[in-house]
Amino acid sequence: MNRIMTRIGAAALCLGIAGTAHAATNIIGGGDAENCYEAAKLPQPGAIALAPCNRALAEESLTQRDRAATLVNRGIIRMRLGQFDDAIKDYRAAIRLQSDLGDSYINLALALVHTRQEEAALAALNRGLSLNPSNASVGYYTRGTVHELLGNVPAAFADYQRAAELAPDWAEPRAQLSRFRIISRPRMTA
Repeated sequence: MNRIMTRIGAAALCLGIAGTAHAATNIIGGGDAENCYEAAKLPQPGAIALAPCNRALAEESLTQRDRAATLVNRGIIRMRLGQFDDAIKDYRAAIRLQSDLGDSYINLALALVHTRQEEAALAALNRGLSLNPSNASVGYYTRGTVHELLGNVPAAFADYQRAAELAPDWAEPRAQLSRFRIISRPRMTA
């Protein structure tokens, strides 16, 4: 018997991802770069939250890794402020500096989804997940959303399942999985 997966209800809303799913990148040291990291963890930072990030990038002597992390954190704040194009620029700059930070790619993908660049988001997610990001469940959940937006229902289901396995206390992947139904069909014989 063939197993066929169908989805029930609307596709996952990409906007729901941004409110809960950013992975701030830790800074070693202190000063404005650390303040930027703390601001990136706020669920709804105001525009003033960008100030320590901007100062850190302009005035502090940061290691390459901390500069990349500060760019990621500023990108997170910009996304939460709805500044997706600026966030994309920050994530791409971070990736140019430190190409092995998986969270940079995951956050880039989130911004790309918001700007309706699903194919580019999928490529960023695949790269980010290959680098073992600190918040892989967010990557799998986001990739599930992208697969669903692109019409690849079985891949979406598998990624939502993986996100639920990695973050069993996170309700959103389970909510997405509840929209799917697996049905069996008799196999045709010739």
